[in-house]
Amino acid sequence: MWTIRLYKRSTYSLSPQQDGVYLFDILFLDICWDAEFDAAEFPVDKYLFDLWQHQSIFFTEAIDKSNPIDFCGGYSSVLEYVDGPLFDKITDTGPALDFYDRVPIPSSGLIAFEGVMEEPKWLGTHWFRIRSTLGQPDPSPIARGNGGLYKTIYSDPVPVTIVDPCRNSTVNMDADFFVQNIHVPLNSP
Repeated sequence: MWTIRLYKRSTYSLSPQQDGVYLFDILFLDICWDAEFDAAEFPVDKYLFDLWQHQSIFFTEAIDKSNPIDFCGGYSSVLEYVDGPLFDKITDTGPALDFYDRVPIPSSGLIAFEGVMEEPKWLGTHWFRIRSTLGQPDPSPIARGNGGLYKTIYSDPVPVTIVDPCRNSTVNMDADFFVQNIHVPLNSP
């Protein structure tokens, strides 16, 4: 923000009020602050994985509808834990999802976060979302935006359910798969 001081002097007046000062502020914003973009989207409305299974959580990137491609530095996308049994309501944070790698899927237009949940604490339904931030981090003092970054937009959350494959059986009598929960009484011989 710049404050501009404009001095004026009336050439028609001889009184002491012939001099005046106007103060006004000018705020210069990068065009990227006004970018209009759509949030990333998941192509399905839920995911179901077995514990220890390689997982691919597919999504489409956020789309900048107002500027040329990469004019504002492109987008960075991060998978975030939003809610579920591992969400800490005191700190308002979920567990880190750094075991997922961001992988482009050739010729599909999709991106995937791929990884494996290996600990039984992940059993249950969790809610994830994609946080997309416009721009690229830039610590230099002349960086555009806020340290190189502009707007952040969030996808709608998607449920990701993790089940224990050891609690299911596969019965195969006719070369087809049938999955059924096994319930064994605790006092069985």
